[in-house]
Amino acid sequence: MYADCPSCRWTKAVLAYENRRKWCFMCPHCQHAWDTTESAHREYVRLQQRTTELREEHERLKKKPFNHAEHAAHNVRLRQHVEDLQAQRSRD
Repeated sequence: MYADCPSCRWTKAVLAYENRRKWCFMCPHCQHAWDTTESAHREYVRLQQRTTELREEHERLKKKPFNHAEHAAHNVRLRQHVEDLQAQRSRD
């Protein structure tokens, strides 16, 4: 797994340590090490909130008269969210 180094912006910083609660990266280029646990937690919370929003929107749309354009827009948003969740799972 690679990340951008916040110090030198080198794109090949690597995951140096991982357990269930902590992700630490290290940049071989400048030797900078950093913890991404807080940002990973914020991303998890954002995805959970988005899941709730989409469920509520889905329930609202189920009760509404069918509109093809609105349904297509909802499907696009839902597809993007599913891709976000899959990316999050692959990082875990």
